[in-house]
Amino acid sequence: MSSNGCLIGALSVLVIITVTPLHAYLDPGAGSFLLQIFLGGLAGLALLLKSYWRKITAFFCAKNNRIDAKDGSEGESSRS
Repeated sequence: MSSNGCLIGALSVLVIITVTPLHAYLDPGAGSFLLQIFLGGLAGLALLLKSYWRKITAFFCAKNNRIDAKDGSEGESSRS
């Protein structure tokens, strides 16, 4: 064995000997719970985006109208 292989082997044995047992168990329900949290967060973001969509588009449309006004051309009329 080379010196790198010997070092890796010694470190592996040291890690195996010094590992302490963990008192945690992740059952299949934990994975589905994490998936539900993730999907619920995505649904919440979608609803938030939907509720503020008009404000977001109005902000960018107003910005475009100001740029058009500087050029002297007419911008799109804003919706109420």
